Amino acid sequence: MDAVIGKREAKHRANTQRILAAAKELFESHSYDGVTTAMISRAAGVSTGTLFRHIGSKASLLVSVVKETLLRMPPVLHKPATNKQAATDAILELVNPFLEMAVKHPKNAIAFQREVLYGDTEARDVVDRVRGIEQRIGDIICELKGEPNPDLAHAVYSSMYMDFLQTSTGKTDMADLPARMRHSVQTALEHWQ
Repeated sequence: MDAVIGKREAKHRANTQRILAAAKELFESHSYDGVTTAMISRAAGVSTGTLFRHIGSKASLLVSVVKETLLRMPPVLHKPATNKQAATDAILELVNPFLEMAVKHPKNAIAFQREVLYGDTEARDVVDRVRGIEQRIGDIICELKGEPNPDLAHAVYSSMYMDFLQTSTGKTDMADLPARMRHSVQTALEHWQ
């Protein structure tokens, strides 16, 4: 009986990995809106029913693919924040994998944000990961200022998030997002007492 369960689990994992790999490739080449679940199931070599049993929805697939990007976010270690420029660099280093993905595939970044905020309940672990960014910003600011400043960490995180939201509404170009975030971080660190 255990051997049957082991084979079934191995097949399930293999199908899931093929589905995720196919989705990642298609999202990168066609963007979220241009991809259908039928395209993903064909590329993965599984039926659409199998895709839904393993993943749930196209939105869940996008969340899973972007979650892999978020998991590549650097560990807590960074260059020492000995001055405001180094602190700015360290803070932006935290979100760089997401920024790279957002600039390269703006529609995917916007769809991901929408799913995390309003849709996919499976994205809660992603929300927890993102919440950790504010704490890590706080650690960098503490290193720079020599004392904790959670209000400044929240202000920096919030301004970066607002920069992203402006791009997602079309008010600014996604290609400008890294520069806008850099300016927001530098301004907050410069003017906070």
